Amino acid sequence: MKTSLEVKFKINKIGEDLMEKITQLIAELKYDFRASLEPLKSNRENCFLIEGEEAIIGNLKDIIPKVRSSLVLYTPQIIPDLLHVLSEHAYMKKGTRFMLAAHIDFETYGIIIEKLTALGNIQFRDIPDREEHYYCNYDGNALLLGKHDIDPSKSMALLLENHNAVKEIINEINPYFKSISTTFGAEKAREEKLQKKWRKKYQKLKTDDKMSKFLKKIGMTESELLS
Repeated sequence: MKTSLEVKFKINKIGEDLMEKITQLIAELKYDFRASLEPLKSNRENCFLIEGEEAIIGNLKDIIPKVRSSLVLYTPQIIPDLLHVLSEHAYMKKGTRFMLAAHIDFETYGIIIEKLTALGNIQFRDIPDREEHYYCNYDGNALLLGKHDIDPSKSMALLLENHNAVKEIINEINPYFKSISTTFGAEKAREEKLQKKWRKKYQKLKTDDKMSKFLKKIGMTESELLS
């Protein structure tokens, strides 16, 4: 695996010549969120196309240390290098919430997941019907959305950082990704109990600003929390 510095050159600023690839990427995803990407036509600052599986994983590894409050991450399957980086930072950042969803091979990763869940700030979700998506959002300010290809060199992802489309896309697409994954075992009971506690606290907040900050802190949208 190349280091993050070696894969950075594969990030390309989106220009007219790359919009066709973005259109192709969006068309291949099962979830249609084209309307949310309209702002890209007029504002392409902090907007990048990542080409190749290795570059996508390298950039996901770069994102994890940047997380301050919450990270939501979906991958087609458990990726050992990514899990290692995630577990290191979950251990160091006890006040930060991490969530990883993937098609999980419990025979291989069951014990590891059980030990990491005991940290208290990292949650795992299983995707029973494997999806070929990469999806990551962190701190409500940046997201990565991509598709795995059987040919690793053809895998692509869109990366938006501090872009005016980020919050709209997160609010629209989070429920979809949550719907294709499921909690399991003791984690399911813990999640239900925690969400009930958060729901009560949220309903007592008086201002939109406080509500927005609370949702950002717990890494959920209002519809997810109140559902």
